[in-house]
Amino acid sequence: MSAPPPTPSAGWYPDPHGAQTQRYFDGHTWTDQIAPLSAARPVKSGVVAGLLQLFLGFFGLGRFYLGYTSIGGIQLTLGLIGLITTMLCGIGMVILVPLGIWVLIEGIMMIAGAIPDASGNKLH
Repeated sequence: MSAPPPTPSAGWYPDPHGAQTQRYFDGHTWTDQIAPLSAARPVKSGVVAGLLQLFLGFFGLGRFYLGYTSIGGIQLTLGLIGLITTMLCGIGMVILVPLGIWVLIEGIMMIAGAIPDASGNKLH
């Protein structure tokens, strides 16, 4: 005997009757509240994201382009610290080499379409 599927939480969902609107589900039943479908977000290019990541990934630009501001910020911070400490005393290579490997792998994965944008949309 299997458990019944969980009911969705309250929120806006595509109209279950097939209309081109959203309908509010209160957690138990569909209400009479309707709203237009939200505007479609622009489709992001996997090639653009991958090339940004491959050539400017030390500054997190591929991740920023896809909307991952936290990961982009981490890559930017590591890249700047690595560059500055390399210029000052050469020890920054300890940061830049692993960051370079990370950026290379992510750039290839973005071109291949294996990493979605921050909204979960597949790259084209």
